[in-house]
Amino acid sequence: MRHWTGLIVLLLGLAQGVGANTGSGPIRADHLTVQLVADRTAVAPGETLGVALRIEHDPHWHTYWRNPGDSGLPTKLMWTLPDGASAGPIRWPAPVRLPIGPLVNFGYEGELLLPVAIQLPPQLTVGGQFALSVKASWLVCKEECIPGSATFELSLPVAAQSVSDPQWATRIDSAFAAEPPLRDWESDFARAGDGIAIGVAGADADFDPQSIELFPAQPQVLANARGVAMRQSDGRIRIDTPISDAFNGLPERLEFLLVAGEGTARRAFTLVAEPAPAATGAAGRAADGTLAGGTENAPLGMLLALTFALLGGIALNLMPCVFPVLSLKAMGLAESAGDPAHSRRHGLLYLAGVLATFV
Repeated sequence: MRHWTGLIVLLLGLAQGVGANTGSGPIRADHLTVQLVADRTAVAPGETLGVALRIEHDPHWHTYWRNPGDSGLPTKLMWTLPDGASAGPIRWPAPVRLPIGPLVNFGYEGELLLPVAIQLPPQLTVGGQFALSVKASWLVCKEECIPGSATFELSLPVAAQSVSDPQWATRIDSAFAAEPPLRDWESDFARAGDGIAIGVAGADADFDPQSIELFPAQPQVLANARGVAMRQSDGRIRIDTPISDAFNGLPERLEFLLVAGEGTARRAFTLVAEPAPAATGAAGRAADGTLAGGTENAPLGMLLALTFALLGGIALNLMPCVFPVLSLKAMGLAESAGDPAHSRRHGLLYLAGVLATFV
């Protein structure tokens, strides 16, 4: 699903000329307004500058978290900075679940600030300017999706002492604080039958497991659209979740968010689970991470894969939309049967067209 989404986004981008916007102020794009803001109006050498990409979505439209879920693409930032400066990663707030038909995606609606910490070099000259630019790219969706991008430029005076921006400093600080903090709660995971069992020990006593939502940070491991069973006993939370349809083995570590509550009472934490000790012994984990006695994901083998590919090709030729194309091709071959040179040339051109289309 994600590979198809990427291809569709690429084709739409080529068709629509995505990425023509450049500026320093708010930019109005398809179904959202985007702006680059900073927590200072003047910077000092060697300090850390807080900036944020502010996205204001139109009602019912959304962009995506770092793991977009069953489809979609995350927002990305590509920085151009002066020598000696460096940009940290996006500090993502906890997303919400966005069901679309049988799919469940992870993302954001309404107003969103994606903060980034910029480390300034100590050799900046007081009285000069600190200039940066960033190319932001996103995918905004409702039922249909539209890719977009814009380049933002920002230049701030360099002073002996920085000056806080009264409009954005507090809001950017809050955006940094909205990133779910990493908890050292003891967490492990193991393959259990057709799913994955996650154990969490040491969670807050008032962290009600019945209200928990699970957001995997890694794609293609856990199922997003199917139910998650949670229960608590002896101070330990057990989470049983199905695997993704695109599952290709357990990761070395499993990173996820636990989110509980709603609205202003919503609390989110980041956890990193290690493989369960019982699953790493001689009789425990197979090469693909499956517990002994569990379901294994044995490779198909080349011959079987080719057989299925052939059957799939035959099935595609039986589709109603293909019949007119086959009849036209058959008539073309019949007309050129008396001219071998023409038939050969036609066949080579047809082959070149098919290969060029797939490439």
